[in-house]
Amino acid sequence: MLTVSGLFIYPVKSLAGIAVDSAMVTSRGLQHDRRLMLADHNNCFLTQRAYPQMALLQPAWAPGGLYIHHKKNTVDPVFIPQQPVAGIRAQVTVWDDVCEGISYSDSVNEWFSNALGIRCSLVYMPDNSERLVDKRYAQKGEITSFSDGYPILVIGQSSLDDLNARLANPIPMNRFRE
Repeated sequence: MLTVSGLFIYPVKSLAGIAVDSAMVTSRGLQHDRRLMLADHNNCFLTQRAYPQMALLQPAWAPGGLYIHHKKNTVDPVFIPQQPVAGIRAQVTVWDDVCEGISYSDSVNEWFSNALGIRCSLVYMPDNSERLVDKRYAQKGEITSFSDGYPILVIGQSSLDDLNARLANPIPMNRFRE
C-alpha cells in the first residue's frame, strides 16, 4: 500500500515550507503552493541558490493569508494577505518563462528587503496568469505556478533512504523541492 509520509507547501517560492496533513490539488499543483514569489528590481525571481538567507524566512498560515517571520531576527513578522489588495501588474520572469504577477504593498516589500538585505518585491500570480509546463514533458498544456517547472514533485521514501545511505549527512524529505 502506498502512503504519503510527508506533504509540504511552499507558499512563497524559495522560502521555508509548511508541513500539512492534506492539500487540495489544483490545475497548478497544490493549492497555495508557490503562488507568491520574491522578485528583484528587474522583476526576475529570487532563489535560495543565490540568496541562501531566504531559508530563514518562515511562513505560517493565518486567517486570510500568511505571517512571515525571520527565524534569527527579532523583527516583527509581516502579514501577507492571500492576494494583494491593490497592486501593480507586471511581467515577471521565472527561469525562461515570463508571466504576469501582481505586486504587494510598499510596506510588505520593504519588510522583505530589510529582512534579506536586498531590494525586492513580493508578487502574486493571479488566476488569469498561466505559466505552461515545459512542452517536452506536458501532455495537455498543463500549467504551473512560480515553481521551477512542474506543479508537483514526488520522491519515494525508498529513494530517499538509498540516497541517505550514500551521504555522510542524511537529508530530510523537505529538501526536495523546486
